[in-house]
Formats: sequence, structure tokens, C-alpha cells
Amino acid sequence: MKLSDGIIPFTEEWAKCRMGKLTASNMHRIFVSGRSKTELIGQGGRTYINQKIGEILTQVMHDDVPETDDIMRGRANEPDAILRYSEITGEKVEDSLLFQYNAIACGTTDGEVLRSDEEIKRIIEAKSPRPHKHIQVLAVDAPIELKDIDPIYWHQPQTNMLITGCEEADFISYNDEIEYYDLQIRIVRMYPDMNWRKDFVERVDFIAGIMDTQLTKILKAPERNLAYRLEKNPEAVKNLQNAIDSLKNLSI
Repeated sequence: MKLSDGIIPFTEEWAKCRMGKLTASNMHRIFVSGRSKTELIGQGGRTYINQKIGEILTQVMHDDVPETDDIMRGRANEPDAILRYSEITGEKVEDSLLFQYNAIACGTTDGEVLRSDEEIKRIIEAKSPRPHKHIQVLAVDAPIELKDIDPIYWHQPQTNMLITGCEEADFISYNDEIEYYDLQIRIVRMYPDMNWRKDFVERVDFIAGIMDTQLTKILKAPERNLAYRLEKNPEAVKNLQNAIDSLKNLSI
């Protein structure tokens, strides 16, 4: 993908694009299977799916990244993390953008490094964790170990690599509370995991089916009430039916 394919974060267009979609920052939630071997998506993932269906029906975006102290701290420190990254690597990092995968999935990068043809070469994922998490990142030998520290650290970059079509991600952990300057930042180079991608496609396709089935059932609910209303208020029933037909256009 190119930068022109992206959407500027925290704009009206960005909020509209994320409405009802699985986002990279929460993709880890759909990778937890149920207790049964046949249950591909666990209860936490199903709650997340219902949240997304709720957004479609209400057209109100649920903030799936709550503004906790840690999240706000991370956002505040992200520019410094990327500046230090550029100083170390010599790479120019483009601004954060949202990219869409399909009708129900999208992801917002923390930055991008471009190739000479302006295609995205690498995406950046910057975190500013508390010291107890940062020191764990400092000690990792392989990118897969990030998943044990925090599932978001693994699933978010993997998602954004797939969505943007690039073959590299640099995960940055930055904490300026560390006294030793060189230990304030750790850059972990990540590459696409093919097994993860196969699992991702299976789960997203499965979720698309769940959402479509659930929305179809939900939109039939008012129709089941029509018989009770028809005798007393035919005009109200007609208006309700028109509203149902309009909502059906929002279905996947």
C-alpha cells in the first residue's frame, strides 16, 4: 500500500471507518478460543463482536482503547519513541495512518517507512510501557516472545503488516524513566508469521459469518412484533417497516 491509501487518525473519516470493524489494537481478543476445541472464538471475542454489532446499529463508536493512565502516557511518549528510533536507524518515519483490510477489519499504524517507489516498506508499532514490561522487552531474544509479555505486542504488528501488505514491522518499546540511556529503547524487528495469517483469515471469515447471521436475526425482531401492532396502528407499522428496510442496508 501507499500513504495515499491511509486515513488520518482521530478525524471524522477515521472514526467512521472504524465503526463496526475489528481493529488491530483489539485483534488479540479474537485469538482466544473457547473452552471446547470446536469453539473457535471465546467469550471475550464474542463480547467484542457484539460490541461491533452494537456500533453498526447505533452508529455510535465504542472506544475500544480506553483512555487509561497507561494509554495516555503511551500516546504522550510515542513521538519521543519514534524520534529516538529515527536517530538510531536513520529512517524517516511517516505519520500514523489507518488502513482498511476488508468490510470488518482495519488497523492504525504508529508510522511507516517507505521504499523508493513510495510503497510501504515497514510499519512502526511504538509502545511506552511501565518499567516492569519494558525490561521484559529488553530481554527478548525472538519476536514471538513479545506475545507472552502482552498479546497486543504480537497481534497488532502482525495485523498491520497484513493489512498494509508490507513485509516488516519494527516494534519499539520506550521508557525514559530508565536511568541508562541506551536501555530506554528496544527495537524488535518482526516479520509476517504465515501460521498466524492463516489463523487470522479463518477467524475473520468466521466472525463475518457470525455478524451477518446475528444482524439478520436482530433485524427480524421488529417484524415479529408487527402482528401485535397491525390491528391498532397500521400507519406506525408501515413506518417501522421502512426503518427496518433502511437498517438492512447496514448489514454486512
